[in-house]
Amino acid sequence: MAHWEHRDESRWKDFKFNQPYAKGLKRLKEEVLAKTDFDPAQDHAKRFGFEVRFESTIPAGAETCHFTMWQASDEEREQWELLTEKLERKALRVVQEP
Repeated sequence: MAHWEHRDESRWKDFKFNQPYAKGLKRLKEEVLAKTDFDPAQDHAKRFGFEVRFESTIPAGAETCHFTMWQASDEEREQWELLTEKLERKALRVVQEP
């Protein structure tokens, strides 16, 4: 299984591509994401000075996925990095709990 298929959200397994461009998304899912760790939002956004924040996701129960990209100031980037580090530490604690 690809890295993105290991999700704890209860509705993740119900996720389907229902948009008009479903065929292209299906190809992306099966031929790119399933075979690589390619993540353009994470890998390339920072190259241009952007940050990405996920506001809602379908697997977490939302009707749609919604994310925000913005060109962060140095102060915003620093705050975002601190928040990311906190979330990573919290995630590690959760998976290490018996």
